[in-house]
Amino acid sequence: MSPQPLVHVRRNVWTLPEDDLTLAHHAAAVAEMKRRDADDPTSWSYQAAIHGTVETPPKPLWNSCKHGSWFFLAWHRMYLWYFERIVRAAVVDLGGPADWALPFGDYDADRSGSGTAPCSWRRHRSGRDCRRASPSRARSRSRPPGN
Repeated sequence: MSPQPLVHVRRNVWTLPEDDLTLAHHAAAVAEMKRRDADDPTSWSYQAAIHGTVETPPKPLWNSCKHGSWFFLAWHRMYLWYFERIVRAAVVDLGGPADWALPFGDYDADRSGSGTAPCSWRRHRSGRDCRRASPSRARSRSRPPGN
């Protein structure tokens, strides 16, 4: 009998329990990716440059994002599939769960109407406790990830 394949379930950051480690694993993996050489295709810098950079000469795959074209959604789906695998590998290398998946933000679930990412996500992204920040400061600091 072959082993069961792992299921990778993306979880909504708006509904993560306080003690959930999804975002902590994500933050640790991103920190690891940022330590990698910019020429490493699994580094944070290289992955960001795929979307676009002004550095010259560009490396293979840099500046390949299809913003503004009919192919945008399909391209981003493929990009996120590979990006999630890179982040998951870093999570696992750092001792995290093999079934880790990128979390998502269901902005329709934001009952405050602030249009910002949930506090738990901003706290892990910035290292600050966003619950203590004023709503206007938190709103100006946060951006949806990936763009």
